[in-house]
Amino acid sequence: MYTIPGIDREYRTVPISEISNLNPQQVEVVNSPLPLIVVAGPGSGKTETVTQKISKQFIRHIGDLSRSLILTFTNAAASEILERIGKSLNMNINKAKYYTGTFHGVFLKLIKENPDITKGLVSSHGMIAVLDANDNSSFIKSALIDIYCKSNPSVKKPTFQVIKDWYEVDIDYFMKRISSVANFPHNSIQDYYDEIIDYYIGKPGKVNKLKEVLKLYHHLKFTQSVISFGDILLYTYLALKNNEYIREKVKNQFDQIVVDEYQDTNPIQSACIDLIHRNNYCKIGDPYQSIYRFMGAELQNIMKEVKNPDINKVQLITNYRSTENIVSITNKVMKSFTENVGSIPCISGNTKFENKSIHVVQAREEDKFIVEKIKQNVKKGIPLHDQAALIRSRITSIMLEKSLHLNSIPFIKLGGASFYDQAEIKPLLSLTKLLIKSGNMIDFKKVSSLFPGVGESSIDRIVSEFITNHGTISILEIIDNLYPKNLKIKNMAKILYDDSLIKVDVVDKILEIITFTDYYEGIVKKSTAKSENEKLHKLELVKENVGILLNQIKEIEKSGALALFLENVTLDKGQLKDIKDKFIISTMHSSKGLEWRVCYIMGCSSGEFPKIDEQNDKDYEEEKRLFYVSVSRAKEELYITASGDFSSFVKEVYEEPYVNLYKVGDFSGFSMNVWN
Repeated sequence: MYTIPGIDREYRTVPISEISNLNPQQVEVVNSPLPLIVVAGPGSGKTETVTQKISKQFIRHIGDLSRSLILTFTNAAASEILERIGKSLNMNINKAKYYTGTFHGVFLKLIKENPDITKGLVSSHGMIAVLDANDNSSFIKSALIDIYCKSNPSVKKPTFQVIKDWYEVDIDYFMKRISSVANFPHNSIQDYYDEIIDYYIGKPGKVNKLKEVLKLYHHLKFTQSVISFGDILLYTYLALKNNEYIREKVKNQFDQIVVDEYQDTNPIQSACIDLIHRNNYCKIGDPYQSIYRFMGAELQNIMKEVKNPDINKVQLITNYRSTENIVSITNKVMKSFTENVGSIPCISGNTKFENKSIHVVQAREEDKFIVEKIKQNVKKGIPLHDQAALIRSRITSIMLEKSLHLNSIPFIKLGGASFYDQAEIKPLLSLTKLLIKSGNMIDFKKVSSLFPGVGESSIDRIVSEFITNHGTISILEIIDNLYPKNLKIKNMAKILYDDSLIKVDVVDKILEIITFTDYYEGIVKKSTAKSENEKLHKLELVKENVGILLNQIKEIEKSGALALFLENVTLDKGQLKDIKDKFIISTMHSSKGLEWRVCYIMGCSSGEFPKIDEQNDKDYEEEKRLFYVSVSRAKEELYITASGDFSSFVKEVYEEPYVNLYKVGDFSGFSMNVWN
């Protein structure tokens, strides 16, 4: 047993007999006292290890999972942990009950449970809704347009480009700053807005007008009771920092805090943990897999924990995913980082596959080389869905997609816009929210625009009236008052809000509205499809995607978790993909956490990956970590390809004895010349 000062709990030492499936380092993690930092290399079984620590050390002895705060990078990772805990303890897990999920998801739960967190920041706490990135941009644009129009009343129907130019600053960067500055702790909301503006002080441009934009943006969110992703973290941090009652309440709410993928946390996430922990935390991550600096992740968050002598530290070194040679190449890359944490080299625990050489290939036509290897591997019994090409640039993907099409090889793409961000999906998500009474005015505007004959100005007037009355008057009443004789608007309102006119089943309601609005045809018309064949193909794709969504809604509705699902979709747009019998094209960033028997790392030419050649540059180190993540996705075979001279990353590893170096000529046929 051990205790943590200030926590009235004893933590049991788990007998080896209960965790006999774990290796010595994993057992050490399970039984190490808190605070604890776990450096978990690729394929090291961290999820199973952490699950065992939570279920057999924390929960079995304490008996209450709700007193554990478990933060993950994705909702999928959170679901996997909860499912494993359920199996380990032979119990059914109601996911909505527990504080397990992403920072944004769990902190939103805390916001809804503690109205004081958003006091004065939203007009109605009971109506809080979250803006996704696109909707948040729309709010900022609305503020930019409004301030411009008030200052230029004589200009009729200006384009948004004209409006952007008027401010005399890079408005795209200004909009990004609103999100990026929220990644850092601030003393107040005003301090947050001041930091956004401080960048422009002394520079050309209408700084005072930008201040007005921010003031209006804040007011628009307040009146409609909506918050952005950044607001979730910022409002929670400010409440924890400035409100002792909330801070102590949350601090005493959890007996242990587990943070997965700690290398991907940003400064404000780390600061929130610092405010609520009682040295009762377990942070898990790998400094060499920190690849999200462009999204605000701060590598030093985990580095300071790893280097802190007062914190228990365990390194998981056995890689159960990859063969010995693949582990050797990851070790080689690991040693070359400028900021090295002194990690022990990893060893392979993969006994399932033959230990094959790494293939480093220079091919003028990378795409054609890979297509031939895909065919060969399929003949050897390796299915398409267990092979993946990891790409860094859009042009690399385009060339490969063309070759796959020409060779009739089906594929899917991971990365970029998620399934839930597609044009045919987003309006239906808003429609579903309205139908189950969890929608807001943004959802209403998106759905209203689908109905023929309902103009944008009419929708804006209805929304304005609803906001003015703080939601005390229903949409049906507002439309009766404003448009008593407009049958198109009244019919739209009845279809959306009058339950007596349509079936109760949500999917049936959606199908009825799809038919009424000619939804499929409208989506195709707005797409880039030009020829009849392109339009027909687009129509089939749209119908297929909508079918996938409706089936998902139907299943989730049966479980009673539809509202939670819709909220999670906004907070964490995962990839919904049917990958069976399809080759995978993935961005390197999207490959994180995934694995395949065969991986093709494409575009490793000098000047292409990495684009930065200054080896002391932070961006160069970030690119190298991305290379490290990419090569460690492979279980059995690894191909590193380049169309030109090899990049510095490849040159660091291609002379190793476990590497076969090839040069491939023109593809009149398939042939390879071995260099060594």
